[in-house]
Amino acid sequence: MDSKEKGKLLEEGLCSNIIRAFYDVANKYGSGLKEIVYQKALVEILEKMGLKTEQQKR
Repeated sequence: MDSKEKGKLLEEGLCSNIIRAFYDVANKYGSGLKEIVYQKALVEILEKMGLKTEQQKR
């Protein structure tokens, strides 16, 4: 691995989309709600982005 590749994400676009989804949920709902509210909102956004999701997988 050369110095250009060090610190680079394998799936940079995917990671950027996931991080953006987290911020969208946080900005829309703020803090203090139950975890399930954030989970459902995050799943909705990720699926709108065309990403496959699984909830509460064991």
